[in-house]
Amino acid sequence: MISGDSFRRFILRLSLLTLLLLVGGFVVFRFFLPEWFSPWLIVIPAAAFLFSVITFAIQLGSSGKKFGTFTRTSLIITMARLLFYLSQAVIFLLIFREKGVSFVLSLAL
Repeated sequence: MISGDSFRRFILRLSLLTLLLLVGGFVVFRFFLPEWFSPWLIVIPAAAFLFSVITFAIQLGSSGKKFGTFTRTSLIITMARLLFYLSQAVIFLLIFREKGVSFVLSLAL
């Protein structure tokens, strides 16, 4: 069962961090590195936010079950996260080849 308090705290923290990342990234790339700025870079933290909320809800739901179930769920989610971020990087680099450096910099943040 998903604990409402834990989920709300996670959403609040993740929302604040995502907002901070969006504002900080916008300022850095818009004013200090304008040649590498792309409006599509806003999609990356938003997609990561949504994916993190979904995976956290799944992990929180499996936390009350057997230890083996929780461990298996955590490993599957870790693999899914790696594949999600890798596919996001490959798709972006294939579509926007000229913005590859800014993408790598923003992904490293």
